[in-house]
Amino acid sequence: MTNRDNLALCAMQVLLKEECKTHITLWNRIKRMFGFSYYSFVRVDPTRIASRAYAIADRMVDVSEDPSNNG
Repeated sequence: MTNRDNLALCAMQVLLKEECKTHITLWNRIKRMFGFSYYSFVRVDPTRIASRAYAIADRMVDVSEDPSNNG
């Protein structure tokens, strides 16, 4: 595992915390309000998370290799 992969893994953990939200439809919210069983789902786009994580990792690697490139 390269340094880039490690950085992408750390970025991916943060992105997943922000990206993974539980979604409940209006009907299931009403069911939940009255104490009935309901369904929820998690919507995640793994391709988008991976591409964003590697973009962050690439930028971090670039900055660490060239300290004058910090903007």
